[in-house]
Amino acid sequence: MDFTEVPIGFIRDALEETHLYCVGTQDYYDVVVPQLGKVIEMNDLWGGTYICVSGIPERYRSREGCLEFTRS
Repeated sequence: MDFTEVPIGFIRDALEETHLYCVGTQDYYDVVVPQLGKVIEMNDLWGGTYICVSGIPERYRSREGCLEFTRS
């Protein structure tokens, strides 16, 4: 799966051109985890400080699943 259809350098340039800044990035758990290196690279390139992982997948929505989720 391609992480983003827009090149991350293009977004960096657009941020600079418009004098906007990136506080952090956010995406779903199942998108971030398999591509964590790319997410970190993107966040660093854009000047972001935070990476937010949202949406606990259905498979973790039980007591045992929550415990597993916290270990991942």
